[in-house]
Amino acid sequence: MLDLLRDFVANFSGDVRRGLDAPTQHLMTGKLAALAFSVPVIVLLAVATPLGLLWALMVGVLVQLVLGWAIAGRAMRRNGG
Repeated sequence: MLDLLRDFVANFSGDVRRGLDAPTQHLMTGKLAALAFSVPVIVLLAVATPLGLLWALMVGVLVQLVLGWAIAGRAMRRNGG
């Protein structure tokens, strides 16, 4: 598990670039996985910080976009797509 995290962090920027041009299947996988992560981030930021709901939503959307592209790029890199 720790090796997967290291691999993801080490190749993050390349995966994001690769994910920008990802085919639909990889992009949908990335966006759904990122959604599962960004919703708790939005809720946590809205409830536990003084940012407010609007800022929490903006941060959550940014996290979802970038993380979704990174996951899609990683899927392309790992599956040879």
